[in-house]
Amino acid sequence: MFSAFGIQKVSEGFDSDQNIPVEVSYKDVIEWLTDRRKLKKEWNVNYRNLRSRVDKAQKELMVYVQQQLSGIQDEDGLKKNNLGKIVEILKKHDEQDSGLNYSQVKETFELLLTVENNDKSLLGNYNSAKLKEWSGIIKTYESDNLSLAEASQLLNSNIKYIIPSMKDEINKTTKQIDECERKKNDCLRSAKEFKNKYALECEKSGVAGNDVRSELEEMRINKNELNESLNILVQNLITSPKQKQTLEDAIQLYNAFISFILSYSSPSHPQEVSVCDTLKHVLNHGNLESNSKINDSIQDSDSNPSDNKPQINWDITVEEDDNNNNNNDVLEPKINWDITVEEDSEVLEPKIDWNVEESESNNTNTQPEIKIDWDTFEVQSEGTDASNTNNNTKVKSKTFLENTENRNQFINDLYELHSFLTQRLKELSSTQSSSSFISFTGLKPSVIEAINTFNTTTRIRDLIEGVKTVVDAMNEERLQRLMEIASSQKYCERLANSINTSLNMANNLVSSSVQNENKKIDLERKVGELEPRLKRVVEQNRKLKQMLEEGLGALVERRVNITQVPN
Repeated sequence: MFSAFGIQKVSEGFDSDQNIPVEVSYKDVIEWLTDRRKLKKEWNVNYRNLRSRVDKAQKELMVYVQQQLSGIQDEDGLKKNNLGKIVEILKKHDEQDSGLNYSQVKETFELLLTVENNDKSLLGNYNSAKLKEWSGIIKTYESDNLSLAEASQLLNSNIKYIIPSMKDEINKTTKQIDECERKKNDCLRSAKEFKNKYALECEKSGVAGNDVRSELEEMRINKNELNESLNILVQNLITSPKQKQTLEDAIQLYNAFISFILSYSSPSHPQEVSVCDTLKHVLNHGNLESNSKINDSIQDSDSNPSDNKPQINWDITVEEDDNNNNNNDVLEPKINWDITVEEDSEVLEPKIDWNVEESESNNTNTQPEIKIDWDTFEVQSEGTDASNTNNNTKVKSKTFLENTENRNQFINDLYELHSFLTQRLKELSSTQSSSSFISFTGLKPSVIEAINTFNTTTRIRDLIEGVKTVVDAMNEERLQRLMEIASSQKYCERLANSINTSLNMANNLVSSSVQNENKKIDLERKVGELEPRLKRVVEQNRKLKQMLEEGLGALVERRVNITQVPN
């Protein structure tokens, strides 16, 4: 009436209460329904009874549908397809040990309508027992608003527990995948390093690496690699005029110095000496194929001692016994130990208590004589193991330095010569006169000439450098290993174990990398299963939220918004 005059009510022009949406948190839906008496307080009891009814109907329907599938004709494809969908829904929830919720019950009922006779009686009930049962379940859900209470519970469970748990599981599995990838790469990298170490050790040992133990044993027996390396070293030594001359000059100086020392100790009897015989022989003859004559010539002085062999004056006086002064026998030298022995009426002989009881038969002459078995043992000069002592045949060396004794003496000569030159350099570098010792009379001119020729620090340093070059060549790691292999079977076994350890480690690391790769594949498969499930749960939350908003809105006849639901 007032509008005709342009007058409006106060409330006109504003939205009414019906247009303002009601906001309800997803956590408070059940409480909100209970407070407004839209949901009974004992709804939990009714819901448990309904769940039991659903579970029973679910099992019966599974048996019924399988019977229908076994007797259905191939021509009825639509019915068969719908029955298959029902079986899929029922099996899925049976495997997960979770019953059907309200939405799934409605979906199953709609599929049943397509495969069952949906005729109704006069009272409006379905004639089919299955349709009647499932339609009753749906009515119970809707009449007591149990569908809304169940939807609220599912939404709470998904948001609070299911989704966080699945996300944590995905993150944890993703980290495990990265860890497996890192471990796999580390194993492959370490395996490559061990394989390179194995190849390097095989190269140092001179083996191909197919069967290290047998190859090392063959090297120990044949010694071909050792002879080849020694031949190259000696050939380089004797074919280099400068290197050979340096060693010869060093030996000459050492020989002259020893002659001087011996002449100083016995000026009236100058003596001839020979030093570094093995080294001199190698310089003159090289690493010959046959060493029988060489050993005889080197050891000739030991087998045929002569008066020219230098003797060391130990400054020990020899006393003659008065009882033997008149005898023509050779006097035996005696050492004065400066020990006085007191005379006694009875000389006491020292005895050892063997802790053996004497029997009465000691007084008889029938006591058997006790003898000690001094069973001797033979020491192997080649440095071989005890396992080789059964072979009594002596293997002839192919070359001079193949023989362990010759090779060791050759190295000893080099170290002896190097030590002498080093000490001589220190003496020449001191404040005392470097030529003070040559003023001693009685030296042979050749000795004095040798000393004067090399009696400078510069020349001594050159000699030391030349000797050190040969020493370093003999101490080269591969050559040292070849010499050890040729000398000891146990060393070959230890070396084979050490080399094979690197190969075994490489193989174990490769196996570990394969295991990590397989574990990574399994974890990726697990993530591939979790991610679609997470998407389905998120989609289910969206549908539950929509269902609650529609159901609550229908109850209060207003628009309702469910809040605090994460996307």
